[in-house]
Amino acid sequence: MTKRILLFGWAVAALGGGQLNGDARREAMKKLDFLVGKWTGEATVTKTPGPSLKVSETQEVEFKNDGTMLTIESKGDGFEALATISYNAAKSSYLYNAVRDGEQVSAEFQLMPRGFAWRGALGAMVASSAMRLDEKGEWLETTQQAIGSAPPQTTFEVKLRRAALFDGKWITTVSCEASRGALGYSFRFESEVKDGKFLGLHGTEGEPSSLKIEGKISEDGSATLYAAGRTGGKEFVPGRDTPRGTEYNYTIDAHFRDNKGTGKRIEGRACALVFERE
Repeated sequence: MTKRILLFGWAVAALGGGQLNGDARREAMKKLDFLVGKWTGEATVTKTPGPSLKVSETQEVEFKNDGTMLTIESKGDGFEALATISYNAAKSSYLYNAVRDGEQVSAEFQLMPRGFAWRGALGAMVASSAMRLDEKGEWLETTQQAIGSAPPQTTFEVKLRRAALFDGKWITTVSCEASRGALGYSFRFESEVKDGKFLGLHGTEGEPSSLKIEGKISEDGSATLYAAGRTGGKEFVPGRDTPRGTEYNYTIDAHFRDNKGTGKRIEGRACALVFERE
């Protein structure tokens, strides 16, 4: 498969003469904040002659350079891409370049409501692309190429959805202090966050010595998680008179940031939780 490498706006005009104003550049770049985040989905690559090929693709978009540049890092089956978009305050226009198979193209770039478009020459070929967010908030992008007077041919189609920031596999550690004659304990188990929803299970659900934790993580990393379990040995249960396999429930106040998270049990004995992304 031909590698697809696109570089959005690497050029940053030279400073001088007061023509570029940092505040103006930052304000202009804020109009692109709808792109920021992690996106995952599928791309369709069409190469003539030959059948179309579907590949997975992820894009991570974030601001850099004190908010004056937007970077787009793309990865997929058989390709990687790095992209940037910046703003030329002197010309009141966005800066965009593209690189593919070692060739660089300077392209016209247009910002549109909930999207953008670019068009530029790549050797003897003219490439263009149009991107927009649909009503579901999905990233839809179509890239076309044309050689000479030939009609444009669609070569790349992308459909991505914004991924929750904390999606992935996590190791959860639950540690509870000794209480009312009961011994303290600690155990670890694998959990998963998918579409922002946390789910972890220690042991076998419904059986003694089991614990299930689930809940929704907000974009700011805060979460209220709910734990439901069944007791194990009496020596670990406050009072030591609770039958093995007795149901219990509690709420967890949790906070996630990057690859780590912490939580504490709200009701009952003091328990602390630690979350570590794998």
